[in-house]
Amino acid sequence: MAGLKKAKARDRSRPDVTEGKLPNIIADGRIRILGILCKVSDDFEQYLYQIHFVGSLTTWLDGECRFDQVGDIDILINGREMARQFWVFLEGLLEQGLKSVYNVEEKADALKYWNPCLSFHKWHPTALTLDCSKLNLKHNPFNLDINIDKWVLRDVPGSDKWMHDDETTFEHHSFSSKKEHSRDPISFALAIPKVKDYLGTLNHPK
Repeated sequence: MAGLKKAKARDRSRPDVTEGKLPNIIADGRIRILGILCKVSDDFEQYLYQIHFVGSLTTWLDGECRFDQVGDIDILINGREMARQFWVFLEGLLEQGLKSVYNVEEKADALKYWNPCLSFHKWHPTALTLDCSKLNLKHNPFNLDINIDKWVLRDVPGSDKWMHDDETTFEHHSFSSKKEHSRDPISFALAIPKVKDYLGTLNHPK
């Protein structure tokens, strides 16, 4: 099974995920975003196999790089039930301090924490950030990108109104396509326990 692997005797030829300089818990956006995801995912326990980490974080989860080598955080929703819960999930992320980069034409009416960085751009709500002032950074550790499998995107209410910056429809934008990744996705059900353990070591170092 791809993804998290059972711990074996430590192999010095592979990097230890705990080696290297520990990130600053307050300043490191990746740490803050992972903490938010852990907190919010507790309310979606029955859907955790429909949410996955993708991108560079999966290399760390597989024990093949240090955390300080991880880029921004990317997740994938690929289940219909979780897609239907998208706005509830998003509201939880917004409540914990993330902001949508863009505004949207149509969204859930009950969003209490909706305050997009670029309110005049009505595109899509799948690019999130902790800090609107850092949007222009090439490698932004304060961003969370939500990818939604194109086969379940239509289950997200209002997604047919989403646009991208080149005005293509949602059917052709990256958030609705099977984004190319060099590694298999790792479900929240498998990954969140390890992430919580790691965050615990930062809060309570030995």
